[in-house]
Amino acid sequence: MGQTLEHFSIVGSRFLGSVVGVNDAGAVLTEIEGIAHRTGEHSFTLDPLDVLGLGFQLR
Repeated sequence: MGQTLEHFSIVGSRFLGSVVGVNDAGAVLTEIEGIAHRTGEHSFTLDPLDVLGLGFQLR
């Protein structure tokens, strides 16, 4: 916490991201600043035989 990550894309757009806290469940609360446009969409389908079950973690 207390640090800001500054990211520049290959087209020159700028995003700022920082951790602003942790909630009672232990989840990290973030703040993101920048301008973006929606260019796509994705949905997940759960497979009942998947060994990961209902959860996974993006890193």
